[in-house]
Amino acid sequence: MKALKFLRVGGSGPFSDVVWPAPGTWLEAAGRPAGVCRTAVHACTVEDLPLWLGDELWRVELRGAVVQGHGKLAAPAGRLIERIEAWDDGAAIGYGEACAERAAVLAADADEIAGTLADDARRCARRAARPDLSAPTLAAGAAMCAARVRGLAEPGGVAAERAWQAAWLAGRLGL
Repeated sequence: MKALKFLRVGGSGPFSDVVWPAPGTWLEAAGRPAGVCRTAVHACTVEDLPLWLGDELWRVELRGAVVQGHGKLAAPAGRLIERIEAWDDGAAIGYGEACAERAAVLAADADEIAGTLADDARRCARRAARPDLSAPTLAAGAAMCAARVRGLAEPGGVAAERAWQAAWLAGRLGL
């Protein structure tokens, strides 16, 4: 199965610290059968990219039974296929700016809401507009802003904001 994987510079997993082997070489998970948030090789789909932003983005191939859940994929083995060079500093900055702009629009929508929710949304948007913040932080700020304005489970809430973010990434990166 084809999937995507964000790694740190140098090819290590952001949570596992496991250094992936050279492209084309299989990385095998040790231990029990693969499962999400257990011993496994993890990757994601395009739809889940906003949850896993990192330094380098790679196309990967997963081998064996693939389990999906919690915004990720898990398999017994995986290998790097190719680095997606379009994910670079410019793309990360552009993504962060787009998310900050979305948060500002959402906060403007909050003016129609009375009280604490509107204040929370504006606070999230102000945080998301800080240029010193990373793209993942800006994306999370926009998602939190959407939650305050439109609700967690409502159409147009967090899920819709994350879907917009995934579509932005897919378009910018040619995925």
